[in-house]
Amino acid sequence: MTMCKTKIKIDSEYTVAISHINNLLWSCQALGLSTETLKRDAKLSTQQLSDPEARASTKQFHQLWQSIEQLSNMPDIGLQIGQNLRFGHWGLIEYISLNASNFSQVMGIIIRYWRLVTEDKKDINLTPIDDNNVALSFLGDETIPAIVYQADMVYLDRVLKLIFGPDLQPVEFWFYHGCDANLNESHFKKVLNAPLRFNQSTNAVILTQEQIERPINQDSALMKILIEQAEKRLKALDQQLTMTLRVTNLIESGLSKLSEVAKKLHMSERTLQRRLEKEGYAFNDILNQVQKDKAQKYLIDNTLSIKEISFLLGFQDERGFYSAAKRWFGLSPKDYRVKYV
Repeated sequence: MTMCKTKIKIDSEYTVAISHINNLLWSCQALGLSTETLKRDAKLSTQQLSDPEARASTKQFHQLWQSIEQLSNMPDIGLQIGQNLRFGHWGLIEYISLNASNFSQVMGIIIRYWRLVTEDKKDINLTPIDDNNVALSFLGDETIPAIVYQADMVYLDRVLKLIFGPDLQPVEFWFYHGCDANLNESHFKKVLNAPLRFNQSTNAVILTQEQIERPINQDSALMKILIEQAEKRLKALDQQLTMTLRVTNLIESGLSKLSEVAKKLHMSERTLQRRLEKEGYAFNDILNQVQKDKAQKYLIDNTLSIKEISFLLGFQDERGFYSAAKRWFGLSPKDYRVKYV
């Protein structure tokens, strides 16, 4: 079988929880938007929305956000939605986090179970930026509209205050996008009470080391029950995915060898290769595409050195990354950074 050598286009198979979409529609209705128009534009059926276990495609989700932006005619609609969303918008993630012991455990929960909310391929990280502060950052691909990040940031600030106490005061808020004449800094200051930075390499909430070390009132018994529910849902979600998507998710989580991925999927390397062939892909095609996409994101982040990026992408040394970058972009990693950053 001829293997696919072009960019792997599988985004339409990624999904979003219907409960997440229903909460978004509720917020839009509270802000005076016509939810019937929004549902029609995003091709969301009544049957689909009435099934709490159903999921919509990310294509529908992004179309919904685009329609919200067009229908509202309000430059700060993303910020307003983030302020109006009902708690529980991120489902089990929030309830588990409320019963965690500390911030590190919360981050582990968010990273592991984010797919239960939406498979929008956000990179979520907790990274030290100096001796005193850390960045809780999140950034997806170019298909995610800026207003999604705006809503997420405002809602994240509210959730963090719910978990750690209303006195939690972030150091700064960073946004990947910029401001303009219609959406300016004053709109953000209405809902976010901390210094703002725009046109950053990622979206992030900056917190102090002391803040992330705050204890949480843990209920270990309840947390165990919630995690069991989350694991069941994660397993069910995995079973709905094509093998190509399952392999993509594992590579994006940090695995880079065929043997590692096959072991994680409880099958032999040969069986995995045959399953991928039936879907028109080869393991190396998927690995190459994931590494290329991540390389682009990492290279525009000036906080990461070329050596660090090589390690994060799974290369044994910088020479391997150099050769790959020349193949992907026609430029060395250094020249790509000079040209595009």
